[in-house]
Amino acid sequence: PSFPKVEIFPVICKELSCICREQNRLFVYVDDGADSVRTVKRSMRSTVERLVDQGVSGVIFRPVDYQRDSEAINREIISTLRAADIPLVLIDCDVSEGADRAGLDLVGVDNLAVGGLLGEHVVSCGARRGAYVYRAMSSANVDHRLLGIRTALEKSGKARLVGTCPY
Repeated sequence: PSFPKVEIFPVICKELSCICREQNRLFVYVDDGADSVRTVKRSMRSTVERLVDQGVSGVIFRPVDYQRDSEAINREIISTLRAADIPLVLIDCDVSEGADRAGLDLVGVDNLAVGGLLGEHVVSCGARRGAYVYRAMSSANVDHRLLGIRTALEKSGKARLVGTCPY
């Protein structure tokens, strides 16, 4: 959902579409364009029902975030696809942390390591104090990056994180 807000996913989807076309397969991605919780729920429910009705071979799903009820929305989508016996792979993040994870295959990056690399880079550029600005109600990836940055800054002994700022 909400591809225009997360700029990397259209690039990934375009590449997947090209790969599938070369193999005489069809790859379709759906951007619901919804913003409010009610609209996201309705749009995602409708999209998933349509995919089930069309008998798709599988779904790559980027879980909903930036919504107050993100986890509930994601679990409903996963439950519907599992009930229809449609293979499902998550991209970028899981629906929750710890023991409540969805138990699905997940393709993503090591955000803790990425945050560490970013923190090391900031220190190498001479920064001594930093602030972490992030979008509120994000996925756990944002927390993992923050932890990586904070750890790298503290480990350097030269810089520290002076604040975090959700917007």
